[in-house]
Amino acid sequence: MFEKKLPIYIQLIELFQQYIVSGTWPANASIDSVRNLALKYQVNPNTVFKALSELEDQGLLINDGTLGKRVCDDEQLIEQLKHHMFDQAKETFLKKAKEIGYDEAQVVRLLKGEESI
Repeated sequence: MFEKKLPIYIQLIELFQQYIVSGTWPANASIDSVRNLALKYQVNPNTVFKALSELEDQGLLINDGTLGKRVCDDEQLIEQLKHHMFDQAKETFLKKAKEIGYDEAQVVRLLKGEESI
């Protein structure tokens, strides 16, 4: 499931961010315990803890003490993250398109269906 190029905790952060922006983990929803997430993703609990701590530092998760962690309800923060993630995906896509010989204008035309391959 995880790539070797990137630390697992970073990959977990990205996965959990995706869950938050997509609504898989909706606002105010409680998330599984560190232990359960570690079992689910077959990683060390410390790795999950590190990823969740980073999301907490970003304001995306709220620590409710003995009740565990829940997703924030800050719609603006979540929307900002969603735009940021889209921009990253767009840049990766455009970079790959340029590597295989397309310029940005061609990519736009192809995506709009105005140009065929």
